[in-house]
Amino acid sequence: MGEGRLPWLLPGTILALALVKGLVWTLALPPWYGPDEPSHFAYVQMLAVEGRVPHFAAPRDDGRDVPADIQCSEHNMGFRLNGPFFAEPPFGPDPARCDQPDTPVTQRPEVPTSSSAGYSPLYYAAGVPFYDLVRNAPVETRLQAVRLLSVLLGVAAAGFAYLAGFWALDHRRVLAAAAAAVVTLQPMASQQFAIVNNDALLITAGAAFFWRFFRALRIGMGLGDTVWMAALVGLAYLAKPQGAFLAPLVLIPLWLTRREHAWRPLLLRAAVFAAILGGVVVLGIVANLILQGQAVPQVAQPVTRALGLRAYVHELIHDQFTHLYWLLVVSAWGHFVWVSAALPPPTFTVIFAVYLLALAGVIRAALSRRPEVTAMVSALVSVLVVGALLIGLEALLFRKSGTFILQGRSFLELLPAVAVVIVGGLVAVLPRRCERAGAAAITLAALALNIFSLMVLLETLFG
Repeated sequence: MGEGRLPWLLPGTILALALVKGLVWTLALPPWYGPDEPSHFAYVQMLAVEGRVPHFAAPRDDGRDVPADIQCSEHNMGFRLNGPFFAEPPFGPDPARCDQPDTPVTQRPEVPTSSSAGYSPLYYAAGVPFYDLVRNAPVETRLQAVRLLSVLLGVAAAGFAYLAGFWALDHRRVLAAAAAAVVTLQPMASQQFAIVNNDALLITAGAAFFWRFFRALRIGMGLGDTVWMAALVGLAYLAKPQGAFLAPLVLIPLWLTRREHAWRPLLLRAAVFAAILGGVVVLGIVANLILQGQAVPQVAQPVTRALGLRAYVHELIHDQFTHLYWLLVVSAWGHFVWVSAALPPPTFTVIFAVYLLALAGVIRAALSRRPEVTAMVSALVSVLVVGALLIGLEALLFRKSGTFILQGRSFLELLPAVAVVIVGGLVAVLPRRCERAGAAAITLAALALNIFSLMVLLETLFG
């Protein structure tokens, strides 16, 4: 079948794959085993039941920073932060009734604080309609209903990733589908799109941003593109403050698509972008101050001692920079469920080798002046810029808390750009006649990694 026939077949397949994969992962993961999922769900529940947002509080050692029905369910499920799940459905022997049928929804005791409360209510408000569908059901059913929001966001992210790959990789649908498959099947993203958490909205907003980013690189950045990209960065910021780190990337298409000596349109678009994004950020800060009494999320870890940038660099050197490897490879690809399940170390070695091979392919594409090289190099620069900003954020948090806080999940907003580098770079290593075979091999490898990751997860939790 030619690439020009049935143009919706490949994106439709990607969307179906994202939906099926999301449902499989959300059913496979036991309740509460997603990172910070109890506090994220408690945020949605408070909005649904009481119509207000919680206030920030550091997690308590006794686990009583979530409502009683969640605590009861955690007990029934054998929930613990560092260890395997041991209470297989139906939740072990003689489970307690977590929701008495004679207890009205409005009388369920709520906890007015949460460790996730510093975030904007945007993602959590979107979860309220899903909660309301089953609001009188047991708490585990309510959790699974709200998880569907993340599953649908994962489907949307897959579609945006396909569009990003389509514009970045010279309108070649096979390569676009391979890039979308890498995004859809990436193990850590699969976890985040299967649980209740605001990373799901951040990753989706990032995917939509890179769609407009690569489109602007291809056809030029008009005023409409500027408005779109400002709105999407604002959406990413409202999902999670790290989303604002996408903002500097707008300078890439602005500069590369400028007309010679046409400074006024360039400055106008930059001003429009800054005004729209600045307005969204200000509104978000004001809303947080009114609703939660703080402008941005706080560090939950206790402050142990004041440390500077030199101490952070010293820790990296003392650790022989293995922390960066853990951050960019291990934690970003395969440390699941509160870091209690991980892929085997050789898997991460292979992933790192793929990084290096893709980088070699980008260099080869640049030397041979392939038509997609501008987008590939721009994607690589985007990863480096936002990655540096995220590591800078970790250094700032280290200064406040004295511990490494950042997780690889923070880099998932860059996943479409990473996919463009991986697919474009690996295909550039191959002869042009092997392009489709290379795209198919990348897709199958991504699928195999996803299935293997799910098997490791199930073995750890239920084995």
